[in-house]
Amino acid sequence: MRYFKILFILPLILLSCSGNKKNTVERADFFSLSNFFDKETKRLSNQKISLVRVVRIDDNVSQSTDTAPDWNNEFYLLKNCDINKPQLKYDYKVDSVIKGEDRHYFYDNISGTQRVRNIHVFWSGDSVPELIEITIKEKNYLKDEEFIYSYQPDKAIGIMGTRKTLFSPPKEFDILNEIKRR
Repeated sequence: MRYFKILFILPLILLSCSGNKKNTVERADFFSLSNFFDKETKRLSNQKISLVRVVRIDDNVSQSTDTAPDWNNEFYLLKNCDINKPQLKYDYKVDSVIKGEDRHYFYDNISGTQRVRNIHVFWSGDSVPELIEITIKEKNYLKDEEFIYSYQPDKAIGIMGTRKTLFSPPKEFDILNEIKRR
């Protein structure tokens, strides 16, 4: 009986003394679009800015001005392209080109399974990127879409792309949101 107690209690003691475990959250070490656009939303919300929006779908062009842009809405698509997630850590490779103060970082989807195919972030000596470009590609039996999202801080937000659906002709479109100070 005594040995039974020791055999029962010993494993419990060993399992409970597994050393100093830290509760860490594993993350991928990519540029975080979500964090960046959260900061941009806060920064731009405190400024008097208008967006001059030009939309082209095939040959039809329209223009409008938004004097009170909702930056959460404007950055929604860009934030949702964030690849800085643990489950995506091995789906992307990172290449960089650094020349003087110019730095280019390229995040390319190597698994071919993710809709975000690549992200290009360009800095030129600043702590804020000068350009972010994101390429999205989705293809299945019903649709074939390719989009390029771009953001130039304090200048413009752009989307251009092509959408092909099963029973419709392809549609090409561009949306340019030019950022203007009031």
